Amino acid sequence: MDSSRVKWLIVLLYLAALITSFGVLNTMVSLKYETDHVSDCISLVSGRDLCAAIQRYKTLSLLAFVSATSLWLLRLWRLLPQQRR
Repeated sequence: MDSSRVKWLIVLLYLAALITSFGVLNTMVSLKYETDHVSDCISLVSGRDLCAAIQRYKTLSLLAFVSATSLWLLRLWRLLPQQRR
């Protein structure tokens, strides 16, 4: 894969992690204001299971972050031997 494509993929994955982290915060606010009790997970406004949405966003955020970091470290590991030559 081309080096510039890998850079863009890493940037996009970090951006995806940031956006899904914002989704966690947004859904937590919805959980606070759209339910009667904190232990309730079903929104009174939309009927969505907010706890499942929070868990899904957390998983996607972590997956994107780990993928981007792995690609970055792999790219760094591949570039170091070339620089020593």
